[in-house]
Amino acid sequence: MHDVMQYTNSVHFSQLDVTSGIYSPGVNGAIRDIYGALLNGGCLCMVDLRRDGYTVASARMAQAGITIFHAMPPVLRSLLSEVHDRSMMQQVRLAYVAGDRFWGSDVRLLRDALPDDALLYTGIGSTECATLYRQWFVPPDWPVHEGLIPVGCAVPDREVRLVGDQGLIEVTSAYLARGYWNDAELTEQVFTSSGGDPQQVTFHTGDRGQLRPDGLLEFVGRADRQVKIRGYRVEVAEIETVLRSVDGVTDAAVVARGEGESCHLVALVEAGDAQVTSRTVASVLEGRLPAYMRPTSTVVMPSLPRLGNGKLDTQRLGVLADQSLASVAAGTPSADVPSDDEVLTRVVAEWTRVLGVAAAGEDDSWTASGGDSLMALELIVALETSFGVELPADLVSDDATPATLSVLVRSWLDPATASDESRAEVGAFFIVPWAPGASIHDRRLAEALSSHFRVEILPLTTLDDELKRVHSIPDLARESVAFITASTPVETPIFLVGVSFGGRVAVELAWQLRVQGREVAMVGVGDIASDGGYQLLSRRAWAAWAQSGSDAARWLRVTRHMQAQMRVGVGWTIRSMARLSWQAPFRATTRAGVAVFGDSFRGGALAAIRQSQVPSWQIPDYPGELVLFLTDDTATLLSDAGPTLGWEQHAKSVRVVPLEGHHTEFHGEEYGPAFAQRVLAVALESAQAPRT
Repeated sequence: MHDVMQYTNSVHFSQLDVTSGIYSPGVNGAIRDIYGALLNGGCLCMVDLRRDGYTVASARMAQAGITIFHAMPPVLRSLLSEVHDRSMMQQVRLAYVAGDRFWGSDVRLLRDALPDDALLYTGIGSTECATLYRQWFVPPDWPVHEGLIPVGCAVPDREVRLVGDQGLIEVTSAYLARGYWNDAELTEQVFTSSGGDPQQVTFHTGDRGQLRPDGLLEFVGRADRQVKIRGYRVEVAEIETVLRSVDGVTDAAVVARGEGESCHLVALVEAGDAQVTSRTVASVLEGRLPAYMRPTSTVVMPSLPRLGNGKLDTQRLGVLADQSLASVAAGTPSADVPSDDEVLTRVVAEWTRVLGVAAAGEDDSWTASGGDSLMALELIVALETSFGVELPADLVSDDATPATLSVLVRSWLDPATASDESRAEVGAFFIVPWAPGASIHDRRLAEALSSHFRVEILPLTTLDDELKRVHSIPDLARESVAFITASTPVETPIFLVGVSFGGRVAVELAWQLRVQGREVAMVGVGDIASDGGYQLLSRRAWAAWAQSGSDAARWLRVTRHMQAQMRVGVGWTIRSMARLSWQAPFRATTRAGVAVFGDSFRGGALAAIRQSQVPSWQIPDYPGELVLFLTDDTATLLSDAGPTLGWEQHAKSVRVVPLEGHHTEFHGEEYGPAFAQRVLAVALESAQAPRT
């Protein structure tokens, strides 16, 4: 809270501000964004770069009208380099950039994008120091050089000292961490008490700095990154600064391997210019650095490996350095994977460049190869540039391989015009799940459809919110409409399929999209009646009860049969909610009911609670065709609802596609693949139909 107060006072955060939420909520960098907005009455515009990609995230921040832009330098570079539309910066009054090395070139990039009167705020800090221990506002007329930007002036309540001839930075304050969880040895090494005040703690940062004559602190480097080569003390950061000054180089890292006479330096260079090679880099260094400071080997790649928070992955850099030195020792260059498939060859080439590996097999998985979420975005951008197509932001999954990626990329290329690098727009396919969160079966369906479509699983609201206000189906649909329209070009046809309850949301969603003038090429309903199954069956059972003879007995049998079919799934759902501590009243009601009435109460409890909290849905009249994927079991149970389960009253036409299995099984492991193939076949048929 003290850090949020200090941040508020420094940047004058107010209720009029809208701040970006780019950081993951689980990292320290998000504290100022989340609590700065929460405690000052401002707004927070959260985006997910992994899910949305840079273009959609930029558009959402522009729509929100952010006034404070907060990002790490690597994310800043990617956003401003890959997204040419700078409208997200139009209302920004303050750009807050920290958390990694901040170069003069980054300042120039920001100045070109920001309004003339916008402020640029930066500093240096750490998680142990509760964010920043030095800060400043870079003046608009500050002369920008190629090196690192100074990290600023003193911060209230934090005393900074430079110790020894190396300028080791120590921070003393009452507002620091007290140590590392379950690591007493490391805590004792870097945290010490300060004088007689038990509240004051000194943290030994391991950073090195020097004070300028104007009082600004300059970050020199990490103490553990100084090496001795042939008797000379070498500052690795100095070499990195020279590397970054090479034309076409956007970032660089130097790794030291070995000790004494056996110490070797490896330069890893991130180059946005295809003309940059290890030879061109070496020629520049030859004229600017003494021989003992020149790297033994130089590796040029489109992107340096980074962690999920955007910082350089030092462990991965070490692996790449070892591979490079091994290649030098063997006298052989790194080999590429041969392939007759041009798409696969190009995918492998981009894969190896982004990961910085010498070679990759067709079946190497993304995670096992060292890939992370930020690198996945970089790979997608590289593939988009290589093939001239726009690819989905979730293209690279944890288990993706070059072989699977090449199949997906091919599906986004039109074979007839691939030489022109144009895109065959089959359409965007959206899956509406039956409950909040995507199940493994939804992901399998998405995988089956992804060979021909860009596929997204729509995020429904959480179950807590649902039990309070949902099954307002129009509300759910409106949320999904906003998601779809933000991520799908106007000219792209939209395909929808809803699983069970998601089928009703899909129908409402299709109607709302049509109202907005969007083309909906297909609407699929997965094995559900237009009216609620329990409600429909219950009304007809009571109607049958009023009659005489075998009808009443028949409907009672049907009621019991349906309850038996659903009890396992419904009971599992309720038990899961109880274990996960969801919705205390719901949990208490369920437990009490089971205690009094037995296990059969589970299905009735769920139905009763939903019935009491769910407003009725006024089904819209859809002016197109609905595709009803229908199991024999559901058709038999609800036979009196008619062959289309009542959907014919709400659509221009209804097409029935039969499925195997029961309602709780058709989407599962056994029958799911057949369901996916039927959905894909209908979708491809709809895609070829004349558009109206």
